[in-house]
Amino acid sequence: MNEMLGNYYFIINNYEEAAKEYEIAFSKNPKNYLIAQRLIMCYLKLNNIYKATDLFEQLINKNKTQTNDRFLDEENCPCKELIFFFEHQKNNLSDVERETALGILWYYCDKRVSKKYFNNLSKKVPLNKRIIKISKKLNQSN
Repeated sequence: MNEMLGNYYFIINNYEEAAKEYEIAFSKNPKNYLIAQRLIMCYLKLNNIYKATDLFEQLINKNKTQTNDRFLDEENCPCKELIFFFEHQKNNLSDVERETALGILWYYCDKRVSKKYFNNLSKKVPLNKRIIKISKKLNQSN
């Protein structure tokens, strides 16, 4: 029920409510990684880069970042819109936050571009252990 409600809120662009519903749904079923992917999109829509990165890192560490979700198919995928937003709009994010968001988003569209973002980030912020871990994990994957 929470997943369906989350989908509804997402479709009508109410990302705050969608995130709440997806969080409940994911807490009830923490192995449903497709809900987690949707939740990541909500966090990015809400500019909550830290929560998105935390969840993305969890999925990467569990090798659970499938991209075959109907919700994230070519027609319905919010990635392109978000990529455009983060690449072209001025917002209150730092360059590192913006590039982290882009690295996460590109993972769902083109993993090679995602790897480039995280590899560049690991050079920019060499003391950021999270970025280093994600970059290494992405480089280990095909």
